[in-house]
Amino acid sequence: MFVYKIQVVTRNVNSAGTMDSISVILIGSHGESAKHKLDNWGLDFQGGDMDEYTVSSEEDLGEILLVRIIKEQYLFFPTDTWFCSYISVTCPKGELYHFPYYKWIKGFVTVDIPQGKGASMDFHFWGINALADCMRCKVSGSFIRFLLSWCILNKMDSGLSNENLDCVTILTVANTSVQNDCKTGHVIHTWV
Repeated sequence: MFVYKIQVVTRNVNSAGTMDSISVILIGSHGESAKHKLDNWGLDFQGGDMDEYTVSSEEDLGEILLVRIIKEQYLFFPTDTWFCSYISVTCPKGELYHFPYYKWIKGFVTVDIPQGKGASMDFHFWGINALADCMRCKVSGSFIRFLLSWCILNKMDSGLSNENLDCVTILTVANTSVQNDCKTGHVIHTWV
C-alpha cells in the first residue's frame, strides 16, 4: 500500500471556501489512484485553510503529473464557488509535487491541475514590462501594487495572452477609468 499526503490550500478571502464535496484523483507516470473524497472532521475548504489528507493506492503512481479535482454537490446545499490556491502532494518516498491553481472553481465540475511551480518566466517579464509602462505614466505606487496583485490573480482567467496585455488593457480589464494623458501613449489611472 502506497500512502500519499495531500495539502489543499484555500485562498484567505471572504467567500473563498465551499460546502461542496471535493474529491481527488492522483494521476502519475505509472498509473492513477481511485477517486478519494477529501473529508476531515469539521469544515473543510474554508477561507485561509490548509487542509491535509491521505490518499492510498495499491500501486506506486510514480511521478505525480496531474491532480484531478471533482467538485460535487454535498447533501442539499446549493452550489457555490471555491478559490483553490494550490495543492501539494508528498509521495511515499518523500518527493514533493506542487500544483498551483489560483482560480475560482464554479459549479459541479472536474478540473485537471498539472504540476507546476507557479507563474512562468514569460509572465514575470511581462509583469516587469507592464510595471515599467505604468511607471513612465506616473501612476501612483498604491495603484501599481493593486494592479500587479490583480494581474497575478486574474491573468489566467482574463483570456488575454502576454502579447496583447499592456498597461492600457490591464487598467481597462481591472474596471478602472483611464485617460490617455502622456506623450508616449501610455495612461494615467483615475479611480471610477
